[in-house]
Amino acid sequence: MDNWIFNPGSPENCSVAEAFWRERGYLLVEADTEKREHQPGAAPRHHYTVGITPRRACRLYTFDCDTFATTEALMAALVEFLTRSAAKLNTELKSKKTQEFGAPIVELYLSGVLAFDRSALDFGAIEQALETAFSPLVAIVKNLTQATAFEIEFDATQTRAELERTVISGIFARDARYAPNSVAWAQLTVELKQLALNGASPEAIIDTMAARIAQSKDDSQSDSTSPAEKSIES
Repeated sequence: MDNWIFNPGSPENCSVAEAFWRERGYLLVEADTEKREHQPGAAPRHHYTVGITPRRACRLYTFDCDTFATTEALMAALVEFLTRSAAKLNTELKSKKTQEFGAPIVELYLSGVLAFDRSALDFGAIEQALETAFSPLVAIVKNLTQATAFEIEFDATQTRAELERTVISGIFARDARYAPNSVAWAQLTVELKQLALNGASPEAIIDTMAARIAQSKDDSQSDSTSPAEKSIES
């Protein structure tokens, strides 16, 4: 077709992945209407320029969650990352180097392998942090994280009760929040299960759980006391 068919692309982003497609939106075509035939090797009968259409700002950010042992540490780092990224975007929008405008559309991808259970992620807090940092027109959070790999290791000679404790302890052990006391958490879980099977009231189960957790905290504080401090206390 003598290079007459072109696609300038949409004047707006159809997805956030198109944010960095700069030259798009329209074509400015100049045609030589006096030139009737195109001879081999001769200049073409037309010239075109791809325009740059002003578009709404769109950004995609990826945050790696691999290195955080707790949800608190992850959230603190994420808030700092979003604040820094929003400040950089704001600087770009105020400069003359971009044709972007308006409240941005922001997508946040959470990636990596979590050191704790995925259910512990507070998506309400994450979305709020995104809103606070960018004041976006649209904010989207996608959870692409993976849970830690879990393989059950057991002894074939174990009884059913022992196997149950092994499995539960292993589940706690793969969560960084509970790993240091995974055996104790497993014992508490089995104890609470037995209370429920014996018909204990919900209040009794909650009271038992609260008492065991309080005792665990007291034991942890006692273990962290130095020999000199224990001597003074006695």
